[in-house]
Amino acid sequence: EAGIPEAGKREAVNSSVCADRIEAALLQSQGGRNLQRLGFHDDIRLCSQPDSVSVVPVCLAVSGEGGAVPSLMISGQRR
Repeated sequence: EAGIPEAGKREAVNSSVCADRIEAALLQSQGGRNLQRLGFHDDIRLCSQPDSVSVVPVCLAVSGEGGAVPSLMISGQRR
């Protein structure tokens, strides 16, 4: 990892640890277990990644009635 300052390396490691903890917490919640059961584990992982732009979740919904394929919808506000 030549060229990456030491502070940047620490930040990347801290972000990874943070993402793992956020993902674990999401998967322990009832909603997270429901989303995982419906096949949205990759979406949960994506939502747990720290971002340089803060997004505050406003609405999280899973739709798919009858035989429809469920879809995950997340809307948010940037801060």
